[in-house]
Amino acid sequence: MEIFATLSSIKEGNLLSKIKTLNDNGFNNIELTGIEYLSYSNLNYIINRFQNVKFIIHNYFPIKHRPLMLNLCSLDNDIYRDSIDFYLNIINMCKKLNIRQYSIHAGYFVDFEYSEAGKKKEYKNISNKKKCLQKFINAWELLLKNAGDELDLYIENNVYSYKDYQNWGQNKPFMLIDLEDFYELKDIIDFNILLDLGHLNVSCNSLDVSFADTLDKIIDHTDYIHYSENDSKLDLNHSPKINQRIFNSIKKHNLKNKIITLEINSELSDLKKTKIMFEGLS
Repeated sequence: MEIFATLSSIKEGNLLSKIKTLNDNGFNNIELTGIEYLSYSNLNYIINRFQNVKFIIHNYFPIKHRPLMLNLCSLDNDIYRDSIDFYLNIINMCKKLNIRQYSIHAGYFVDFEYSEAGKKKEYKNISNKKKCLQKFINAWELLLKNAGDELDLYIENNVYSYKDYQNWGQNKPFMLIDLEDFYELKDIIDFNILLDLGHLNVSCNSLDVSFADTLDKIIDHTDYIHYSENDSKLDLNHSPKINQRIFNSIKKHNLKNKIITLEINSELSDLKKTKIMFEGLS
């Protein structure tokens, strides 16, 4: 098991200071996500300063000057093309920096604003799911081709909050929400799933299916996990200090050879305690 901290856990400072804070507190594995725009040369300089740290990258890193809601399912040609271009640039950057893992978000059957990410979305009619999925498949094949053997790509399962469920109900507006979606996509394309447990817990609650049963069936299909706790209604990125429901479910499984990113927004002391909890499972 490799335990990673996410950059988003540290709220203050720039990229260099955030990495230093995590590294000084015992984290030699760091997932890069978010943060302000950086040129390749600046990023290369910063990463090379931390030779003892293993880096992986998640989705939107670094954030562009103009925030963009990435969506490889979009039927809007501008959003679709911008999303592909962004991901291709990050794939090329990962290869130059010798970063081996990069994860992206699954697509959405509705387009929404960057400011709505993680919040209740404005109701919109769901686009033709078959056409949306075909767009995603075409884009995914292009990304895989560019990644080659040098980079492992992952698709993260989406979260379907109870607030979004109030808009769309059982007519799921996003792809890769639950076990049914996972099996359907696996039948179409070859992909690795980044299993976000917080997302899965919320989505299972919204759709009134068992989180524990779903976890039992999907856990062996992944070697990369995002861990956080929540109230089963919203993706809150809590630490196990609040509750340990998800941790108590995951600890029953074999986590050997898996990447575990602690995607929690809490005090640094909580982050370190959570790391110790997972180390106790190995």
